[in-house]
Amino acid sequence: MNQVNPMNQMNPIQIAESGLGDIQLNSIYEVESILLALEEIDNRVGFWKNLKKHRVQTIDAAISDYSGRAEKLRKLVLDTLKQFDEKTLDFPGIAKVTRRKNKDSWEIDDANQMLNFFKQEGLADEVSEVKTVVKKTAVNKLLLEYSKKNVNIPGTSRVAGAESISVTFEKTDKSTSKKVIKPKKSEPSQPLEELEV
Repeated sequence: MNQVNPMNQMNPIQIAESGLGDIQLNSIYEVESILLALEEIDNRVGFWKNLKKHRVQTIDAAISDYSGRAEKLRKLVLDTLKQFDEKTLDFPGIAKVTRRKNKDSWEIDDANQMLNFFKQEGLADEVSEVKTVVKKTAVNKLLLEYSKKNVNIPGTSRVAGAESISVTFEKTDKSTSKKVIKPKKSEPSQPLEELEV
């Protein structure tokens, strides 16, 4: 049974976007076009990540700007209520405005000094908490050492490492572009031995 090679019909990006299951290449030379497609995908993802950061910064700036505007308007209304000695104004169908005194709050200038004071008062547990954070890299290293000694650590289970590849793309000038060159379908491919040099 002859297998249809999707590489003859689709470019690598189309293959990656398709729902095709397991695909096999006919030659190690076809890996080159896959690597070029990987680089293009990595570049797209990098661009989108930077775009997302830019948009987040832009949106944060707009939120900050509008929050500042809203605060100015709130202050203007408060100042007006104070000026005319009003506690409450009611605008039916729109809003009701009430002057109020907020609770005092505190700035913590030196957390260590504050915590030491509450420790002396026996109140440290009420004002602080300690979180245990597992250092995954250190734990993995220790688990590996203990597994070599055939010691099973309770609460852990070993997960076999999957095989993967490492791809390092060469840095190129932005002015030069890489192209995936595929033989035209009408041209039969020649074996390497028959090529004229």
